[in-house]
Amino acid sequence: MDPIEEKGIIVEGKDLEDTLNAASEKLGVERINMEYRVIDSGAGGVFGLFQKKKVTIRAWEKSSVSAVREAEEFLAKIIEKMGLNADVSGKETPDGIILNIKGDSEGLVIGRRGQTLDALQYIINRYVHRNHDRDLRVIIDSEGYRSRREAQIKRMAIEIGRKVKRLGKPVAAQPMVSGERRLFHLALKPDRELRTESRGEGERRKVIVYPAKRNR
Repeated sequence: MDPIEEKGIIVEGKDLEDTLNAASEKLGVERINMEYRVIDSGAGGVFGLFQKKKVTIRAWEKSSVSAVREAEEFLAKIIEKMGLNADVSGKETPDGIILNIKGDSEGLVIGRRGQTLDALQYIINRYVHRNHDRDLRVIIDSEGYRSRREAQIKRMAIEIGRKVKRLGKPVAAQPMVSGERRLFHLALKPDRELRTESRGEGERRKVIVYPAKRNR
């Protein structure tokens, strides 16, 4: 049996609807956040000669729901240990778990070019993957920083691309972390007049944009 199911509870009821409601109440979660397996459907005996048995199920909280809660709690503890005053809220999305940090210490939580956010994100993902699906992705943001930075990088890529076309020679962008370099590459990928390449090591690694039909 799946180990997640083993953590659940066994509940009986007069029918499936009644049993699911009882399981939801006992687990303290909404039914949409619960999974279950029918152990006994409660079917009656031959020709109805025997009294219908109760429906029995094993129910448990969805792994993704518990992962959101665990990630929230763990990140909140880290923020507290950092001596920062901030709240953590989480939600499940099609892209994974989004944790948002909101408080008076936004700049300290984000760090230079988002490096503190990235470090926290790495730690939380490692923590969540210990007990949950390794494909479950956790993204940590603070007051919309990720979306603002993503838009900024796309604008930067387009501006540099225009400059390369105008000058006819390579132009280097500022150093960026790996996730930001990926966004930069993707922003210019559809443009057949340009090509991009990452160069450098560590914190100095940057993207260089070249005219597609010219040698370096």
